[in-house]
Amino acid sequence: TALGRLEDPNLVSKITGTIAKCGESSSKNVQLAVIRGLLTLTTAEHFVLHGDCLLQAVRTVFNLAIGSDAVDIQRTARNALLQMLNTIVKRVTCFSSCLSDTLSSGAQTPLSSYSVVPSHYAASGVSPRGDGHRSAVLSRRATAENLGSVGELHAVVDA
Repeated sequence: TALGRLEDPNLVSKITGTIAKCGESSSKNVQLAVIRGLLTLTTAEHFVLHGDCLLQAVRTVFNLAIGSDAVDIQRTARNALLQMLNTIVKRVTCFSSCLSDTLSSGAQTPLSSYSVVPSHYAASGVSPRGDGHRSAVLSRRATAENLGSVGELHAVVDA
């Protein structure tokens, strides 16, 4: 759902939770796969991980960065954590800037109705779904019919 709660029936929430649980493994191969999986989910450009799911992903990689027995896993987790946080800060900055622009134009739209979509999609006019919809850096949440199989992971507006 829009709140990113861990108990959501959302597929991404389930995947994030499953991968994070695997982070408790002591196997180096499993820990590396957990880091790669959570990094991919956190930095994905076709949807934005948020809420409790985002927090769980960051927390799991952080725990591996400080608690893994293998030095190479710790180093990999630290680097992944830097990439994750860099992506998160960029999205927050973009959202803040776009929201400020929207509010200064006199719009009376509630904060909860916005979603951030990577700006290169908006600039190119190509939807992350690849179905001809135009994306916006900051767009109103679309109806369920327009979102297709992706659900509420990103918002699109008709071209």
